[in-house]
Amino acid sequence: MTERQLQEYLEVEKWKDSEKHCSDMCGRYRRCRYCVRTEEMPCARAYSRLVAMRASPVPDIIPEWLHPDPPVAEVFGTELVSEEESPALPASEPEHRVLVRGKGSIRLLKLVRKQPEDETAEGAVSI
Repeated sequence: MTERQLQEYLEVEKWKDSEKHCSDMCGRYRRCRYCVRTEEMPCARAYSRLVAMRASPVPDIIPEWLHPDPPVAEVFGTELVSEEESPALPASEPEHRVLVRGKGSIRLLKLVRKQPEDETAEGAVSI
């Protein structure tokens, strides 16, 4: 599994848990002890740090009130991130998701960037 596949999987599971518990679950998992929210793909990198800490000779004591992480090994077959893509979750195009509040509900919308017209078309300007 790649870091991007792991990040997408963890985001989906976090979203499902957030809906189930009616609150934002960001910061409530065991991996969140190792999270740096400003970095790219924070959940995947925090999970990798958690796996590395479990294998260290002096493991970090994780509080029991933190929620367990989703079963990554059951989905991908391994807990370690590699450069090879997993067939379990196909890689997808980068997308942006936005929460939109409406009358009485909150919806998750996916924003898709429109592809520019063919640049070789007649009248196209190249810079």
